[in-house]
Amino acid sequence: ELSCEIERIGCGLLWSLSMMVENQPLIAEKEGIEAILNAQLRYKNDLQLQIMAMGALKVLSFDPRAKGVMRRKFGTDVVASIMNEHTFDATIQVDGCVIIGNCAVDDGVNYTHEVSEREIEAVLAGMVAHEGLLVVAEAALFTLMSLAHSKSNATVIQQNQLSKIAMDKAFKQHPNELAMTILTLIKRLKLNTEAIRGTETPWRK
Repeated sequence: ELSCEIERIGCGLLWSLSMMVENQPLIAEKEGIEAILNAQLRYKNDLQLQIMAMGALKVLSFDPRAKGVMRRKFGTDVVASIMNEHTFDATIQVDGCVIIGNCAVDDGVNYTHEVSEREIEAVLAGMVAHEGLLVVAEAALFTLMSLAHSKSNATVIQQNQLSKIAMDKAFKQHPNELAMTILTLIKRLKLNTEAIRGTETPWRK
């Protein structure tokens, strides 16, 4: 479809332009992020478009102004939706994790925003779907570590039924590479959630 091809070209062009740091705030100001998100929603099933769109958003998510736009436009909710739509594409999963993690953290002020349960579940589902891929597990765990600085996020992670499954699979597949990261994440989750007497954490047998 011609209109989809035009949107693909647009997302690819914005991705290329975003590689230059000085262009990132300009793209945010000129509604480039909105254009990308609209293309993603319009052509959810088009993997090529989504890969280019996620690549652009990943680069832009390192810019403070662009992050602010993404939060205001519910960009990470769109990202989670695309991650769910293309669960078995590793590139989509890795880029999605980076975007969600970056947008949740405000640089320089040590503040982590609350994210939706849908975003957290998308990260966990990607880990489960790609249990054999270290790059996906690393991206997901790094994002979860960032999100877990918020007590609200930590509670949602801890209570999600996929948490134990994702952690167990990651540990079994990559014990040497991920054991310390997983243990650190579990410790952070425990510290940032209120313990309920007599209950167990989801990963405790």
